[in-house]
Amino acid sequence: MLVIPQLIYVFLKDSKTISLFEPSSPHIKTNKKLTNMKGNFPHNFQMIQVGVQDPRVYLIGGGEYKTLPESMFQCKELIPYHNPQANFTLQMADRKNMKYARHGHSCCQILNRFVVVTGSRKEVNQ
Repeated sequence: MLVIPQLIYVFLKDSKTISLFEPSSPHIKTNKKLTNMKGNFPHNFQMIQVGVQDPRVYLIGGGEYKTLPESMFQCKELIPYHNPQANFTLQMADRKNMKYARHGHSCCQILNRFVVVTGSRKEVNQ
């Protein structure tokens, strides 16, 4: 049985904007949403969507390669934000930092429950 996700999230490069696609609607709709990030999404981050019906979405690692920004260790979860006075509708909530810096890495979800992150172009002696 083919299961079609209710929403597909696409993080737009060099921005704070996320496009949401609704593939199950008769006419595929696209909505653009703004996040509350202080800056744009970091370079070479990975985004992972976990689950189909009510997906959880994470932004993992990334950042300026020549330096070692905190973003390379970060995991953030995308959460809806309902405040009519705010100019954004999605917020990035901090989750536990990763042990290793991640830049140019891969991630996948297992059983709609776990996120596995592998590899990195950034080597740091810790």
